Amino acid sequence: MVPLRAAFPWLARWVARMYSHLQASGGRLVLNYSAAPPPAGKRSGFTTQEMADIVLSQLAPLGIRDRFTQLVLIFGHGSTSLNNPHESAHDCGACGGGRGGPNARALAQMANNEAVRELVAERGLSIPPETWFVGGERNTANNDIFLFDIDVVPEHVRPLLSRAQASLEEARRREAHERCRR
Repeated sequence: MVPLRAAFPWLARWVARMYSHLQASGGRLVLNYSAAPPPAGKRSGFTTQEMADIVLSQLAPLGIRDRFTQLVLIFGHGSTSLNNPHESAHDCGACGGGRGGPNARALAQMANNEAVRELVAERGLSIPPETWFVGGERNTANNDIFLFDIDVVPEHVRPLLSRAQASLEEARRREAHERCRR
């Protein structure tokens, strides 16, 4: 794929988009704390209370305590470039090039956890059972958008997800057009 990306980046991007569903159903994050011995000196996962603290700390400041929709998209950002010796110049200055997609994916998975929702509700943030969170990442260099774990989105949310994906694609196209005009 790397030689294809170098010679025909547009074709490589098209192929990647066509097969993105394979990536989307790839391995799942394991977020739950396990008492089993972790790898040398590392702790693996979060307790349910820690996940509830994280969800509450991220959602409560947004002021959406009583205004949840059926679909909530959570995005991180990152950037990539190809054949560019100055690639780090495209990285985000605020995060030092750290990609936010994995964090958005983890937060969405935590917010979808029923035990986490119960603990969060005890602290005043009631997430309706029909609400589903999807994590994603926006590539700030080429405007690509990738949504994680869309294969586990409940059936009642899928029409909203399709509309959101179409809207994101349209916004992506319009922003690319705007960039080209300059």
